[in-house]
Amino acid sequence: MKKTLLAIFSSAALIITLASCQMDDIGGGTDPDTERTGAIIFGHFHGMCQGETCVETFKIENGILYEDTNDDYSKQTPYTWVELTQEQYKAVEDIWDAVPDQLMQQPSQTFGMPDAYDQGGYYIEIDKYTNNLYRWRIDSNKEDIPEYLHPLIDAIREKVELLK
Repeated sequence: MKKTLLAIFSSAALIITLASCQMDDIGGGTDPDTERTGAIIFGHFHGMCQGETCVETFKIENGILYEDTNDDYSKQTPYTWVELTQEQYKAVEDIWDAVPDQLMQQPSQTFGMPDAYDQGGYYIEIDKYTNNLYRWRIDSNKEDIPEYLHPLIDAIREKVELLK
């Protein structure tokens, strides 16, 4: 009986601790002065497309912007990161601000049917400093995704266009 009560209280304490975590823990949130701790990977993909710009994936980590040269949205090959300029980083560093708190409440998943009918899709990955990894694929068709994701895909679209 004592072991059962101890397990219940321990579980409750863990749940309360996890529930009290804030978005700032991943370096996001709405406070522009929040230190960015961890990596954010973002980009777009189009399967029925030709050329280098069909898959564009970027990473921000420790104040540096990188581009993946593999251009493989299936994630069958590992990323190959090439550092971009500080000017390019400055142009996109605020992508963190576009990540809605609601998304961080969702497990890694796919929203809608990205690229199912050649409409393309968006990719975002957040690798928290706590070694938690979150990945989402998001349909480019806003009718097929939750409204809270609309500003995020608009921001990803804008940032990828700036970096092309």
